[in-house]
Amino acid sequence: MAQIKFTPKSEAIAYRAWVEAEKHGWDITVPELAERLGLRKNVVLRIVSMKGWLTRFRATRRDTGHSPGFGVSRDDITQQGIGL
Repeated sequence: MAQIKFTPKSEAIAYRAWVEAEKHGWDITVPELAERLGLRKNVVLRIVSMKGWLTRFRATRRDTGHSPGFGVSRDDITQQGIGL
């Protein structure tokens, strides 16, 4: 399997995301994390997905199939064509 190469900027964002998630015991959603980091949620989503961390985050209502709410589903990764 080929290893994904990250730019220094992406690595810095990944580190900041990891620190913030660790601080909360990973009991945080991707949109909440993005807000705390002051970044767009699609940027954070892309990076945590590429790092393989997406399943560590707390699911949003949309992820669980309950009533619609503000959040990011795992399908958004492919549907939005997110890039950095």
